[in-house]
Amino acid sequence: MKVITSLSWVVGSLLLLLAVSWPLIDKVMANSEHAVVETTVQNLVTAQQTHHSIREDYVIFSANEREMQTGFGKLDMAVPDAGNYIYESYRAEDGAVVVLGLASPAAIVRERMPPLAYSVRIGPDGHAEDGEWQR
Repeated sequence: MKVITSLSWVVGSLLLLLAVSWPLIDKVMANSEHAVVETTVQNLVTAQQTHHSIREDYVIFSANEREMQTGFGKLDMAVPDAGNYIYESYRAEDGAVVVLGLASPAAIVRERMPPLAYSVRIGPDGHAEDGEWQR
């Protein structure tokens, strides 16, 4: 009986420790992933601005894999490894171009990620605004 009680305490303590520390571990992992997404989007914005200065047009592509590869190729960038985020670039109604990194549907389902998106707007004048995270 003493062995069962001792094992119960050990297992319970470990589970309690895991429950308390899991949000911290998750936050650290999410922050590192956010940094990668922000860097990729900023690199896309810089490539878009360079492309626009040469060809006077922006590269527009959706988040499906084939169009992403084509869009990244036109910008002379390598498509990031398949991770939890996908990227797209579209023209807004006001003429601005929005570069977006968003959580992939598979990551939302598989890892129960919130549907986060990081976007940067490039105004019609070519000036990029600060990026922002959206839910």
